[in-house]
Amino acid sequence: MPSFRAEKSYTNRHLTEYTHVEAEVTDVDFEGLMDGIEDLMKFVTKRFYEVMIDKIKQVYPEFIEKDSSEAPYLRVLHKEAIDFLIKKEHKKPNGECYKQGDDISDSSERFLVKEMSKGRPMFLTNFPIEHKPFYVKRSDSSVYACDLLAAGVGEILGGSMREDDYEKLIEGFEREKINPEPYYWYLDLAKYGPSSHGGWGLGFERLLCTLMSYDHIDKACLYPRKPDRCTP
Repeated sequence: MPSFRAEKSYTNRHLTEYTHVEAEVTDVDFEGLMDGIEDLMKFVTKRFYEVMIDKIKQVYPEFIEKDSSEAPYLRVLHKEAIDFLIKKEHKKPNGECYKQGDDISDSSERFLVKEMSKGRPMFLTNFPIEHKPFYVKRSDSSVYACDLLAAGVGEILGGSMREDDYEKLIEGFEREKINPEPYYWYLDLAKYGPSSHGGWGLGFERLLCTLMSYDHIDKACLYPRKPDRCTP
């Protein structure tokens, strides 16, 4: 479905309007959620090249397709990724050194894919609590959330387990100073029918970027919309 981004982001992987593929899964734990994402991505990658590779090579004769093998995706804790960046002396875009608790930039995400998983997709998991919304399920010191990182792009998909405890959701609304009344239906799910569930959202154009090795997301859509361009 089409989604619209409010912030003014001018990067090679951001669009103001993009195609958002979303899913919600019930009766699943965190590992099971990532297993499902991984199975889907492997299937899509394999079928994409099976169907499209001949047409792609008519336009790009030297095109090299991405690895679509069944080898498992690497799963790395956020704190382990920070440790790796520090060890490799890889710095933030502003030149500062990374430290635990920092957000990881898109360029550093691409570095992780290149250096840690040798170009294959990888999961970045268990982010610091302050990095994710209040409805993401928490552990003691982190949240059950994952980003799927891919070559040339960085994050293409974000997923998490959803909080199913009514009292914790109320605490989250209060902490974020959000009026819970318009969300009564969401709170009722936790009050009357809680179950272990999670979900994810995929940026379709970002997926196409990594499958096609595009260097800019504008190449992955017909009419790229940006903060200063709404038509055509």
